[in-house]
Amino acid sequence: MSEIRTKVALGAAWIFAARISVNLIGLLSTITLARLLLPSDFGIVAIAGTVIAIIDSFTNVRVSNALVRAEAPTRGHIDTVWTICVLRGLLLAGIIGLCAFPAAIIFKEKNLTHVLLVLASANIITGLYNPKLSILNKNMIFSRDFAINVSSKTLGLLAAAFVAWQYKSYWALVVGSVFAQFVTLIIGYVLEPYRPRLTLSHWHGIFSFSAWLSLSQTVIAMNTYFDQLIAGANFNHTTVGSYSFANNLAALPTREAIAPVSSILFPAFTQLSKDPERTSRAYLRSIAVICGIAFPAAAGFAFIAPQLVPLVVGAKWAVAAQFISAIALLYGVGSLSTAVQAIVMATGNTRDLFYRELILLLVNIPLFILGVIFGGIWGLIGAKAISTLVATFVDLQLAARTIRISMGDQLKCIARYLTTTLIMWGGLNEASHLVQLIDPARGIVYLAICVALGAAIYITTTVAFWVFMKRPVGLETEIMTFAERLGRRY
Repeated sequence: MSEIRTKVALGAAWIFAARISVNLIGLLSTITLARLLLPSDFGIVAIAGTVIAIIDSFTNVRVSNALVRAEAPTRGHIDTVWTICVLRGLLLAGIIGLCAFPAAIIFKEKNLTHVLLVLASANIITGLYNPKLSILNKNMIFSRDFAINVSSKTLGLLAAAFVAWQYKSYWALVVGSVFAQFVTLIIGYVLEPYRPRLTLSHWHGIFSFSAWLSLSQTVIAMNTYFDQLIAGANFNHTTVGSYSFANNLAALPTREAIAPVSSILFPAFTQLSKDPERTSRAYLRSIAVICGIAFPAAAGFAFIAPQLVPLVVGAKWAVAAQFISAIALLYGVGSLSTAVQAIVMATGNTRDLFYRELILLLVNIPLFILGVIFGGIWGLIGAKAISTLVATFVDLQLAARTIRISMGDQLKCIARYLTTTLIMWGGLNEASHLVQLIDPARGIVYLAICVALGAAIYITTTVAFWVFMKRPVGLETEIMTFAERLGRRY
């Protein structure tokens, strides 16, 4: 157990370093492109991305996860995964190419055809990715991921910024994405040499694990992008661009904050899956850590977004800032699904993930349509909030059934951090009026004080609750344990 936790800690450290770097690069990219381009430019690429994501989901065979779960993957397994990914990439590029012109007609945007054709070629690149990197992740070796992610994001940003600066066109977003994928391909083979061979010798064993996971991935994509699909069909490009921008930026704090944890959950749970008691304890620790990080990150960002976004990217994104405040909170609550999906995959119950997504899709389709009809774009956001609450309830039920753990135990882990986050929000709301006296324009000084004050309130109340509740297992315990081990090592 100690060895696994050490691997988890080191793996999390590498992932944290990578995500911090990628996050900073991504933030710089967002600020740069948002200042150089218009919301309508983002709208065109957002529609293209939504179309591709939905088409992609129907061919997304999650074969790399089969390598992570396999006890001793052979060269034949790796070659089979590579072959399947190549065939899938070619198939996907062909399907997107065929759909390019009809999509332009449906969404009434002629430029969409060319964007889709270029992005279709990028799927051939991703199909050629090095599958051996999944083996490294299985062994919790994430240093190469750090090099690949940071390099690809940096060079992709430079390419996108150059095109945006020269041409002020939405093509900057397309070029940056495709170039980053190409860099990922090249560096993956440089850092982990591999000479691929075409074979399908182990396809049966790989598909037996991946089939239900792939089906669930299809429905996941529909659930994830259906709101943007509805938005693209009902609102103008500026509104769609603002909504898409808000979705991407609102997810950033939560996603990046829990990335070091979420990236290692599946391999960690896989190593513990044969011991139900240890698996249950690890799951409770994971949701406690996720809630302890995600809730304050989402709430804090939601609080400062109305002042932060226009200040950083300009007044033309003021509407998007309002969307961000609402959507960021939803991503914080929805972060719980990270641990649930990891535990379900690790125990091999991938069929349950499919049923979970199917239930949510049946809820989401009428919910989002009614939201748009009766409330426009804000009705869509309200429908997204109801969907998030339903998904959270389903997730907790699924975890309870998968590892025989009670809803009460899960809710205890959630309630503590939800309470301290609400206290943080209330304290910030009351103090913001006094802070505004220091910086009436609500500029950088106002935001810096709010961030510092929010962090102080959250840390103080969280530690107080932890001590009062006789130090239950959670984020505080993990931090103390990691600090003690680091102290003994150095």
